[in-house]
Amino acid sequence: MSDVMVLYVLLLVLTACFCVIIFWLTEWVIRLRKANEEMDADLCDAEEQLHEHVGILRDLEIMRRKLESVPARITALEARNRVVAAEGGEDDVVYVSG
Repeated sequence: MSDVMVLYVLLLVLTACFCVIIFWLTEWVIRLRKANEEMDADLCDAEEQLHEHVGILRDLEIMRRKLESVPARITALEARNRVVAAEGGEDDVVYVSG
């Protein structure tokens, strides 16, 4: 009978160890899932910010192109003003502030 009791106690200890290990692994998986969800949320926020920044960069590129064309437009207006002034049409002169 003592051999059966020893085996029974050993089986109980082994079962308890497996239960503790399974509980620990379950907690570990829960923590990993929670961390994964947080990382997914951070990634979504980063993607939204990236899209916003891309839109801002596009707007800045459009403004840069417009600003690059300003000196050429000023030069064209000045040339037109010279022609108009030479023809004597001072009323048609467009003044440009530089």
